[in-house]
Amino acid sequence: MSRTQKTPPTRRSRSSRRSAGGDGGRRLDLRTLYGGGDGGSRALRRSTVHSVSLGSALKLSFLTGVGLGLAIVAGTTLLWLALSLLGVFDDVNKLVGELVGTKADQGKATELTDLLGLGTVLTFTTVFAVVNTLVVTVLGTLLAFIYNLMSALVGGLQVDLVED
Repeated sequence: MSRTQKTPPTRRSRSSRRSAGGDGGRRLDLRTLYGGGDGGSRALRRSTVHSVSLGSALKLSFLTGVGLGLAIVAGTTLLWLALSLLGVFDDVNKLVGELVGTKADQGKATELTDLLGLGTVLTFTTVFAVVNTLVVTVLGTLLAFIYNLMSALVGGLQVDLVED
């Protein structure tokens, strides 16, 4: 008696899609798109994200806010230094002096760099960055909470995961 092996029938993935390219509209399996179409070790699995942890959303949004705050402070510092090195503040001081008609010798002239010195600008920028971090943190957590509420109503977000 010869023994024959039964090969399992090939089944198409539930998530086959029409290709957007010019291949005549043939159906493409997502396993093919992700490099596992030759019967390789990759398997496609459909999962649903039902909820997002508020703690992880809080941490992620806080770190995003801190990163944005650091970028704002660094960008403002570089911009102020570039404007100062290019002499923009001196040109504005001369223009204001000509328009107002005061001279620096009279003692009543106010320099723009006195009002907008690097320390003053960085103080306001740092306050703005801290407030921005708080707003981003609160909004990120609030959006995760709203997602959890909406997910309870409609069932969540379906994603296709490729297992290695």
